[in-house]
Amino acid sequence: MDRKSGLHITTCISVAAVVIFTVCGGYCSDSHAETKFLKVTPSAAISEYTLVSSARCFGDSIASCGSVTQSATSCKRNCIITVNATPSDSWSFDHWEGDASGSANPTTVRMTSDKMVTAIFISSAPPPPPPPPTEINREVIGYFIQWGIYGRDYFVKDVVDAGSAKTLTAIN
Repeated sequence: MDRKSGLHITTCISVAAVVIFTVCGGYCSDSHAETKFLKVTPSAAISEYTLVSSARCFGDSIASCGSVTQSATSCKRNCIITVNATPSDSWSFDHWEGDASGSANPTTVRMTSDKMVTAIFISSAPPPPPPPPTEINREVIGYFIQWGIYGRDYFVKDVVDAGSAKTLTAIN
């Protein structure tokens, strides 16, 4: 049977990743039809993407500052993986780096490719006290801007008389 001029798709069957269709151009009849096979690779639809997570420590020690857990290690395109940073004692979670950003914890990562996230932990332990000064580098300064304020009648001579002048390096 003759048909109008032009391209006509008369049959379309999809089997897995192969599309089978029949086309004809110009004036077509069933005897002029041609069957075509088109291989389609839907890589975006069937690919599994992997999320790799790690921890980085900033502070006094880098031993066991925290851990990172995730709801899955891999999944298909556009899935969402939740990532959680758990600090160890004396550490606190600061922010995310890599394919996650910000300081929300937990956070989520939409998987559109293989991705990597890093949790940044900082030491929350108080810094150690400074070493006591040695006699060589020790300076003790007395500073009071208005010695006679409020009628207290406290003068530099009173510092000497009280014995405090011996411990001072300078007085202003």
